[in-house]
Amino acid sequence: MPTKCCPSQKVVGYVISEIVVVIFIIGLLCSMAAMNAVSLLGRNTFKAQANDLVETFNKAWSTARSSERRYEVVLDISNQSYMLREISGANLADVLEEEIISQKKLRDDLRIKYVMFDDFENTAAVQGAAMFRAGHAGWQAGGKIVLVDRGGNEYSLIISRLSPIAQLKNGDVKFAQPQDDVPF
Repeated sequence: MPTKCCPSQKVVGYVISEIVVVIFIIGLLCSMAAMNAVSLLGRNTFKAQANDLVETFNKAWSTARSSERRYEVVLDISNQSYMLREISGANLADVLEEEIISQKKLRDDLRIKYVMFDDFENTAAVQGAAMFRAGHAGWQAGGKIVLVDRGGNEYSLIISRLSPIAQLKNGDVKFAQPQDDVPF
């Protein structure tokens, strides 16, 4: 657009309303990205804690399997924490400081609801501790650990005597009940 003083020159520039619209769009995109990142971080926090718990069980099993040592994962339901330790003495109730390999407290993103062993012993009534012991032959007892995320969604961490890998599944997985009447 030519001006009065210099009719042959064109003035190139932006109008203030164009700049405001561009800044508004950039701000809108940034706020959407920030909200998405916050929700992803929340999910990742649950996933990170759950995966760490799964890896603790897998580490106990694989280390016990490759050595002659015994390991124990202790889930303290009342304190919402867990511990991996090497069992060195004959008295399983005594936990020595040098036996503890790792000890972690769960945050609010992940809670232990209850533990049910494969012999149907349940810790829902007694909010104490649940112990999973692994030796060279595998797990002494299997079971499921029911976990709850911040939104109240349930997940089951399955520890099987037959499978070496701890598995995290959606929902409160049901155990197969033993049958009283066998057809053969």
